[in-house]
Amino acid sequence: MEKHGDLVVKVNPKETSTTCPACGSKMISNGYRKIRCSNCDFEENRGVVTVLNIEKRALEKWEEPYPLRPSAYGGCKPGIDAGNR
Repeated sequence: MEKHGDLVVKVNPKETSTTCPACGSKMISNGYRKIRCSNCDFEENRGVVTVLNIEKRALEKWEEPYPLRPSAYGGCKPGIDAGNR
């Protein structure tokens, strides 16, 4: 779906702030807004985990390959290569 010329992918946000984006396990609180995966020890801010999981779900829904560029938080975002930000 497109909105104002931008690609929009709807995803279910359920448990995006508590699911490990690295291995899919349940994460546990590890201080103020920090969470850690008890399975693979991935640790990050709850907001960053949410963004990574929503991005991962959106990428899984795309029907065709889309050009990706590295993002500031370690994942990939659709768009032009990193040199043209």
